[in-house]
Amino acid sequence: MSANEPANRTKSGKGKEATQFKPGQSGNPNGRPKNPFGELIRAKTNNGEEIVDKALSVLRTSRKNAEILHAAEWLRDTGWHKPIQGVRAVDDEGNDIPMVLFVPSTGQKGGSK
Repeated sequence: MSANEPANRTKSGKGKEATQFKPGQSGNPNGRPKNPFGELIRAKTNNGEEIVDKALSVLRTSRKNAEILHAAEWLRDTGWHKPIQGVRAVDDEGNDIPMVLFVPSTGQKGGSK
């Protein structure tokens, strides 16, 4: 090691600091930080009820199809999550082609949204 190199440097050039994670130690022991914006919205909209009421009002009273569709999609996606997308393959004559889809696991219990 030369006089210009810090004492915590290894031959590979990567520093080993005192804060480096130990094996089996979580990189985020306190978990994901709280979302203050979400808490603020819940506090200001009666726990989100006013937002849902507004979307329902648009759905029921709007005369514009685009607004009605957007409100309906928002309510569906918020209440039941986005629907699973189907996949269909057809040949040149429109006949179904059997397919097998391999979906990699996300590693999360219960799947993902």
